Amino acid sequence: MQPAPPPNALNQLMQQASIRAAAALSEMLNLPVSVELSKADLLDWEAVISHVRQESPNWGASVFIHFQGAANGESIFLLPKGGDTALVASLFEQNPDLAEMENAHQAVLCEVGNVLLNACVGTIANQLGKQVTYQTPELIEPAQIQHLLENSQARKSPILWLMSSLGVGGLKVSATILLLVYEEIQL
Repeated sequence: MQPAPPPNALNQLMQQASIRAAAALSEMLNLPVSVELSKADLLDWEAVISHVRQESPNWGASVFIHFQGAANGESIFLLPKGGDTALVASLFEQNPDLAEMENAHQAVLCEVGNVLLNACVGTIANQLGKQVTYQTPELIEPAQIQHLLENSQARKSPILWLMSSLGVGGLKVSATILLLVYEEIQL
């Protein structure tokens, strides 16, 4: 079993991911975007599943991505209930072209989650000098998150729990990102 990285190193690494995600989202949406990390923790599976059971009624739609390669696992982007709708409405208001997409609400949420999750996983993979590939992002309901965690292969490894805020225009929405890796990795 490998030791977890020091909290400062983990926070610094995830701060880099936040900066990359904000730049990528800003370019993709053609809007100013901020992603601010408030907390990065490695938690054991039991602590995460307990928190998820307690908080799941407070979450809106979420984005799920499976990744594989040098590290295999799952990543989940969670927004608070109503935060998903407020985020999409703010994006549509600031860039009306986004509303013309087919299934615009779902597509925009999936792409925002995709960029954020890929930035987090990619930053860790880059730090390790490894490559990963990502499956297509899926929009999932809060009840599916608990099911995913309960059936995850990541039970033996710490789960990276990131608390952040996503800012678009005058709107700031809190967001949670979970990274579940099937095997322990040393950062």
